[in-house]
Amino acid sequence: MSSMRPARRPRGCGCPTRGLPPIAGAVRQIGRSVEVRRLGQASALALGLAMAGCGTIYVAARPAGAGLAGVDWVADEMTLGPIVKGRAPTMTIAADGRVSGQAGCNSYGGTARVEGETIDFDQVFATRMFCEDAMAQETAFLQSLEQATRYAFDGDRLLLLDARGGRLVVFHRKTP
Repeated sequence: MSSMRPARRPRGCGCPTRGLPPIAGAVRQIGRSVEVRRLGQASALALGLAMAGCGTIYVAARPAGAGLAGVDWVADEMTLGPIVKGRAPTMTIAADGRVSGQAGCNSYGGTARVEGETIDFDQVFATRMFCEDAMAQETAFLQSLEQATRYAFDGDRLLLLDARGGRLVVFHRKTP
């Protein structure tokens, strides 16, 4: 003798369908999810409009290191000294943390540890050629790497910052 039992629903699903046939409960649950999603979208829109009315718009932060690695950066400004025309320092940070570039006269390399918004340049070395017009710039740039503790983006520009948040070097992306 075969008995007819209703299909069993998984336990712990959180569905408010007790006492309803299984298919009716599923339809009700799906419909409720759509209603909640629409309410969530309307709330997000209202919140966005309210924030825009305040005059400040906050943009979601980039994930740690996003946009930093694999880009050739060229220095525009340095706090510790001027940039010699035609000898702007460059920097490239590889995904594995290796950093390399030109400091103005000499090539340099080392490592960069990036965690969140912090950056730490370590084991920085440079070749030892002498270039009369770019030696002060090179010294200032390498000192800036030593002093950098944080980084930030200002649009498509990269900022190296000291412990107090002061700008040390401002870079732009090198165009091909």
